[in-house]
Amino acid sequence: MTNQEAGLAVAEAFFALSQRKSTACPVEFLARFLHTRCEWKGCEHVGERKDLPERETQSSANSRPQGSATTFPADPQQHVGREAMAAKITRSETVYMRTLESLKKVYASPLKAAIASGRPIISAANVQIIVSDPLHIFDLHRDLFRGLQVKMVEGGPEHPLGEVFSRFTKKLGVYTSFFNNYSHVLQIIEECRDDSPAFRAFLKSRDYSPSTRMLSLPELLLEVARRLPCLLYELRSLHFSTSIEHSDRAQIAAAADCLQNYCGFIKKVKGRIQREAHLREVQQSIVECPKLQERQRFFICQQDVANLRRHANDPRIYEHVRDLGLYLFNDALVLTTCSVTHSPFERSRKTRHHFHASVSLTCLHLEDVRDSKYVCNAFCLRGTQQEWTCAVDTSEEKLTWVAALSAAIRSANWT
Repeated sequence: MTNQEAGLAVAEAFFALSQRKSTACPVEFLARFLHTRCEWKGCEHVGERKDLPERETQSSANSRPQGSATTFPADPQQHVGREAMAAKITRSETVYMRTLESLKKVYASPLKAAIASGRPIISAANVQIIVSDPLHIFDLHRDLFRGLQVKMVEGGPEHPLGEVFSRFTKKLGVYTSFFNNYSHVLQIIEECRDDSPAFRAFLKSRDYSPSTRMLSLPELLLEVARRLPCLLYELRSLHFSTSIEHSDRAQIAAAADCLQNYCGFIKKVKGRIQREAHLREVQQSIVECPKLQERQRFFICQQDVANLRRHANDPRIYEHVRDLGLYLFNDALVLTTCSVTHSPFERSRKTRHHFHASVSLTCLHLEDVRDSKYVCNAFCLRGTQQEWTCAVDTSEEKLTWVAALSAAIRSANWT
């Protein structure tokens, strides 16, 4: 038995335990469940099963027709767990369909009707950008919801549901367009809100109303962005609550794996959007900073340091010249000068960073400066035309910063 199979067996054991109304000794139940599963797994290759505990053997013999193939003994509560999970997925899809219907009826339809009447609230291009992807997602989930309803009516939760999810996972491309345009859609909404009084009044009359479940348009779009990870969790739970001998189990597992792979794509998109937002924040915090947003660039960390230089009369002595801010990216190091201002009647202070220089990591060399009675926790940064001797307050700060900078330089030179 592999580690993955062992983990699956443990998960099924705990799920079976949770479905039992009462268990005198939960540990004994788990042990018997895993023991039975292990014996079944070990004997499936030789076409026979070892003797089970007496109580299980009798119950299995009574429930299995003579001459039938040997199967794993089904938990008497197994179908109850599958029924509960199937009903839970149907309920959650019902709630999600209401969210998509709100996007369609409260926002998309009135905006399109205004365009058709010749009195557009915002341009047709902006309406297309905002509502086209959610409407395609609405059609996709409507088919999923109807498929689940048909299966539940035909044969209940024991009827195969995997084919419904299999068809659904093959059409996830409609979500790809939504996630690729997600940040741009939010930006268009804010720009239209600022530039169009009619659109601002339109949103004010509809946002946070009972018809939108007390949510705004951006918050409804957030519900769309969060749906697939929630559906993945529900699909995994349905897989675990489906007995091993059930013909639907393999198809549900395949659909869950496909959905999990797609959730990996969502995670990458989310990371990219967060990195771009962080770059904008960094650029806004630096006065007279050149454009930082470039393809594949991301921010790593920032460190405030003291800029030192050797004393003219004694080169062993370093003097503090100014404070610098070091902003490390995966391909460059941005250096800023720091200025501190204090406000009257307040203890707080405000630090401003002014752009000083930018050095590509492929042209940057890091050298250590040994501690002495004249300087501690220092290092030297050498560019093609300039160098900076810097120091931090503690050895821990130096170790952390030097490690991050060294790793970034190696990665930049390697790529």
